[in-house]
Amino acid sequence: MSHLTGDNKSYAKMKLVRTLRWENDLPTPIKKDSSYKPIVRKERKFSKLKIPKSIQANLPFTSKPKLEKARQRKSYDQKRAVVMTDKQRRTVTLLQELATIKRDKGKKRKEKLVERQKQYKERLAAEEQQRSTRIRAQMKEVYRARGKEEKRKAAAQNRVRPEPKRRKDRD
Repeated sequence: MSHLTGDNKSYAKMKLVRTLRWENDLPTPIKKDSSYKPIVRKERKFSKLKIPKSIQANLPFTSKPKLEKARQRKSYDQKRAVVMTDKQRRTVTLLQELATIKRDKGKKRKEKLVERQKQYKERLAAEEQQRSTRIRAQMKEVYRARGKEEKRKAAAQNRVRPEPKRRKDRD
């Protein structure tokens, strides 16, 4: 005889842990490690970008650093002279020129895009105007034809049909 078939009435199945907790009114245990805690991170402080005076002189006005507070102590760069080699200076100049060219191309591309969008909107407006004019003309024609038809029907209903003319030769 097998316990799986259910023929044996004396066999008691095992209860689930959840069922036992519910019957005995026990709460679900909570592990401290499993509970959520707020994440506390200390705020990061970033040092400001320092641009050497020689590079600042070559920068356009918009890229130059604006008025900043005077430092109380000399910074590391101020204590030590930063001397760039000719190759480094040429590299920095080249990168700036490339960035300027890229920015100018981007402005031109954006201006062209704005112009194309403007032309497209104008074309759509003109097409919409033509479409509305055409639809208005078609509806006018439809209403005119409908009016004629109604007028003809009204005249047909009010009119008494004359008797057909008889030929004199048949009498």
